[in-house]
Amino acid sequence: MPVETFTFSRFWAILLARMSAYLGRFADITLQKRLRDAGAVLIQGAKGCGKTETAGQAAKSTTRLDVDEEARVRMELDPRSVLDGLVPRLLDEWQEYPQIWNYVRREVDKRKKKGQFILTGSANPEERARLHSGAGRFSIIKMRPMSLYERGWSTGEVALSALVKGKVPKSEPVDFGLDTFVEKLTLGGWPGLLGAGGREALRFMQDYIMLLAEIDISRVADKGPT
Repeated sequence: MPVETFTFSRFWAILLARMSAYLGRFADITLQKRLRDAGAVLIQGAKGCGKTETAGQAAKSTTRLDVDEEARVRMELDPRSVLDGLVPRLLDEWQEYPQIWNYVRREVDKRKKKGQFILTGSANPEERARLHSGAGRFSIIKMRPMSLYERGWSTGEVALSALVKGKVPKSEPVDFGLDTFVEKLTLGGWPGLLGAGGREALRFMQDYIMLLAEIDISRVADKGPT
């Protein structure tokens, strides 16, 4: 399918439409703590791991900088106005306008309050180059796809945190075989694949990799899609 017609925006819109309810994430608790400690929180992670959905649970207002036409106009006329709204204010896909980073940094300094902004977006080298100027103002959360426990496929009886403390692992017998376990691993932790089957998951990953190669990698390498 041509990249021009099958964009990442459409790709994730289809997946998000499948999700009927939000499932709690470990990042929810972390985000609440960070909002109490810092003026702004940056959530980084791979596309589709649930950054926007998780941030949206804590945010009181949102602007999506990749699709909001009004936000695009504001960025041209008065970038600071994009920050106006109930707090915490979510600035989704902030890397579309990298200069917003400095506006947020200065606004945090001006307001001198915690929990003002949440920024979400997929990391790339250009963004990392700006992170040093956010010291003392931003807290950073690295988000990953859902764990088996978050997806409801594990009871949590065996946990890495308990193992490192020397607790002997023990759990009740599982009611599924190796084939089912392999299928769950194949699905991965993508929220948009909850309830999907193995074949659909494989098609998803093929499209995911194709779009990364055609769009994101070529952008970082300063080369157009092939």
